[in-house]
Amino acid sequence: MYQETRLSTSLSHSRKTSIRVYYNSVENYIQLPGDLADEKGNDITIGDYLLTYICPQLLEKNLSTGRVAKKKPCKIITHGIECALDTPLYWMHLNMAYIDNFIYIVIISDK
Repeated sequence: MYQETRLSTSLSHSRKTSIRVYYNSVENYIQLPGDLADEKGNDITIGDYLLTYICPQLLEKNLSTGRVAKKKPCKIITHGIECALDTPLYWMHLNMAYIDNFIYIVIISDK
């Protein structure tokens, strides 16, 4: 499990981040806040967030490893690069949020 000392004291108390997910189209988007950590303090990954709230039809959780994997071909893109599903939302909040503090994610899949 990815663990990191919180780099910013102001962000160390943050519990949520703003996320907008575009799904196969600019017109189709979902905007939901994302928790940065679970109730035990473990980092929530982009894969966990997408599996739980956005596209459970595209992803699945491996019960033996606890990792999220793609069950259908798709691309998860942010800032023009494909994002690893095990990337923590906290890291994305620090490094990939735009000036408006949103994390923008694009999901491209076969319909």
